[in-house]
Formats: sequence, C-alpha cells, structure tokens
Amino acid sequence: MIFWRKIGVLLILLALCDIANAQINKHLEVVLRNVGHKTLLQSGDSTSRVLPIQKNDESYLISFENEIELLPDDVALAIVESFEKGEITTSAMVQIKSCHNDLVLHSFEHGVEEEGLYPCKTRALPKGCYRIVVTFIEEPKVNLNYEEDSDEYWIWFLISGTITAIILAFVFLRRRSSSKSNIADYIKLGTLNYDKKGMKLIDQDQTIELSGKEVKLLDLFLENQDQTLERARILNEVWGDEGDYVGRTLDVFVSKLRKKLAGDSNIKITNIRGVGYKFYVES
Repeated sequence: MIFWRKIGVLLILLALCDIANAQINKHLEVVLRNVGHKTLLQSGDSTSRVLPIQKNDESYLISFENEIELLPDDVALAIVESFEKGEITTSAMVQIKSCHNDLVLHSFEHGVEEEGLYPCKTRALPKGCYRIVVTFIEEPKVNLNYEEDSDEYWIWFLISGTITAIILAFVFLRRRSSSKSNIADYIKLGTLNYDKKGMKLIDQDQTIELSGKEVKLLDLFLENQDQTLERARILNEVWGDEGDYVGRTLDVFVSKLRKKLAGDSNIKITNIRGVGYKFYVES
C-alpha cells in the first residue's frame, strides 16, 4: 500500500511537471513566433507567414514562408523586444543561417543579466532564404504572469486537477485489482499452474517453457475442454495462413504438449481416430 502511494505521488509530480513544461514551451513558441513576425515587418514584409517553430535538440528554429532581406540589427531588436515583453529571463545565442547550406551568416549573444554581444549588426544580408536559430545558454526561464491571463491559468489549473484525479483513481484501482490480477495470470490445470502470459507451465518447483504454437494449441483445448476438436479447425486456428502443413505437424505438437503436461496423469489429450483430438481432465 505504501509503495503504491509513493508511485501515486511520483506520477502526480511528473504530471504537474509535464504541464508546467508544456505551458513554458507554449509560451516560448509564442515569443519566438513574435520574433519572426517583428523581423518580417522590419524587412518590409507584412503578408508572408512565419512557419511553425521547430525544436532541434536545445535550439529553436524560426523560419519563413518566403525569401526576405535581413538586417541583423532588426533581428537583434526583435529578440530584445520580444524577450522583454514575454519575460524570458535566460540569455541566448542567436544565429542567422542560410536554408541551403546551413552556413552561419551572422550571430550574436543576447544577454539578460549582462549586456549582450551584437557584432556587425548593421551589415545587411541580401534577399534569400534564412533561418533564425535561438539556443538558450541555460534552461529557459519564464516569468508567467497569471494576473494578466487568469483564464489561461484556470484552464491549466483545471487540466492539472483532472490529471491528478485520474492518476489517483488509477492508483486506487490498481491497488485493489493487483491481488486479483496475480491470480488471474495463472490457470489451474490439475496439479499444474498454466502461466499464459509467461508462456510456461509450473509443476511444483519445476518450470516448463512453452512455445508460441504450444500456447495457442493449449488455449484452444482449454476453450473447448471435454469437446472433440476436428483436425481442420485446430490447424486453421493455430497455424492459420502460414502455408502448407508439413507431414504430421499437428500430431508432433500434440505429442510435445502431452509430454509437458505429463506432470499430472489426469490431464488427457485423446486422439479421436479420423476426426481430431479431445482434451479433458479426469476427476
């Protein structure tokens, strides 16, 4: 019981961390799209789109629908204004790359606590396909102001509460059903225990492994205990469309299964001549 409580607490904490990270990532995406939007406007483009933000390892990629003419000073200004408005409190390395050969055409460091480095920011780049790559020097820190967006706060609060309730219900039901599931994993066959999931028979301290076909065959016999099964049906349900059956395939597998069930002499698989097989347990 204590174990499952610890697991429940851990799952709740993980769920809340995931929610917090998702909210931070969502906020970062909005801020970075705003960087792209400002960059387009400053380049004189008010119609083309900023493409969805892509995350590659620790970097975020801002790309554009059409070719643009870039002035690094405009990108630096867009970064400064967007990060300040979005309350991003982490320094970042910013690179402007060519889409065609991934060559770094310009880079600068945006600082938070210290002044950033913005070399050659007035040197314009000709019209072309560019990507802005933002790499945070540390894990991105965001000051999320819930007073300005109380609706979003309550939505996330509701989501986190719902997930917490689901996790607690799962832990409770899991604990209640654990003892039942342990029993259900084993099927009693006379003095033997059949572990279907583990694909084995347990005869006291001895474990007898079963192949996939032997498990299918035994399951079919158990489902039709005390009934005569025709050979054609057994072959179809156990082997299906696996091609031609070579020689006495079924007879060989029945013989193997008999030997593995021999730990209890009351378990019988009888050959019904000209028809098939019958599985039963003598009382």
